[in-house]
Formats: sequence, C-alpha cells, structure tokens
Amino acid sequence: MASANDTFTRGDENPLANGTWTTASTFQAVRLVTNKVQGNSADSVSYWSAETWTADLYSEVEYRGAAPDSGPALRIQTGAKTCYMYNGASLGGAVCKFIAGAFSTVATRTATWANTDLCRLEAVGSTLRAYRNGVQIGADITDTNITAAGGGPGIFCYGAHTCDNFLAADIGAAPATPFPPFRHRIQTIGG
Repeated sequence: MASANDTFTRGDENPLANGTWTTASTFQAVRLVTNKVQGNSADSVSYWSAETWTADLYSEVEYRGAAPDSGPALRIQTGAKTCYMYNGASLGGAVCKFIAGAFSTVATRTATWANTDLCRLEAVGSTLRAYRNGVQIGADITDTNITAAGGGPGIFCYGAHTCDNFLAADIGAAPATPFPPFRHRIQTIGG
C-alpha cells in the first residue's frame, strides 16, 4: 500500500517534478515557487507518480491564504482530464470533478478556510469525504463516476493560488512518514 509526503522545501520547479510528480494529462502544470505550490494558469493538476495507488485513498494539503482556489486531488487519471478535487474557494468549499474534461460540482460544503488549515479529500469506493483540520465537513458524498484504481493523489491549483505540505496514502496503509509541520498539525487538531 502506498503513501507519500512532500514539504516542498527545495528550489523552484516548473513544472513540479522532483522525480515523483507528473502533470496530469490536459491540465496545466502545478509549479513550486518559494517552498509552496501554485498553479500556472487556469486548472493546474499534478499527481504523485512514484507509487502505484489503490482506488481507496486520501490526499491532503495545507492551505496558504484564505479562500484558496486550490486543494487536494485524487483518482487523477493519466489518459483524460479526469479527477476529484476539493476547491476551498467555491462557496466555502466544494468537492468537484472533471470527467473527460467536463467540470462539475459534486457537493458544496460550508467552511471558512484560513492560512495553514489542513484540507483532506478521501475516497473509499463511491464514498467521498472532505475534512478541515481533521474534522469531516458535511455528510458522506456518493459519486460513482471515478472508482477505478490507479488514479493517484495530487494537488489542484487554479491560477496563482497556493498550498503546501502534501500528504497522501492508500486507506489502510501506514501513514507517510510525518514531516516537521506534523507537530503543528497535532497542536492544531489536538489542542
């Protein structure tokens, strides 16, 4: 079972690379600028390509800035503009999807996002869940459009919106080795 993390503490990259990231087909590339990721223009999606992923997985990022037009993405397919993603800017947040290039909102959520908030998107079978700082936002969501294994986790950014500290794993896998900001996560989530 796969797991991954990236703190983005290295030199700038355009596109995001480091031997583990790939730009998703027909999306713009996510890039690394001053130790955080941001989009190039329009819809930018990159995925962690150094592992083989199951269909049941999560993707998590730390937001940089309020109302971020960015977030975690998962089940990113390599042959078509297809994935699920969480967009923190849409009405307080929304689980969205691209299916062969067609964009739609799966479910809206009510959340006020702040700098350093953690956003996690999780998929198990046809069930999707969104989390803010470890607490589920709204009820479970059912969507059967993208259930195939092999589509990995990654990051979505629109335009110059940014996020940081990526963490992902197959559901049931040992978590990725925590990186230094993890101490902040414990303080934020656990008090």
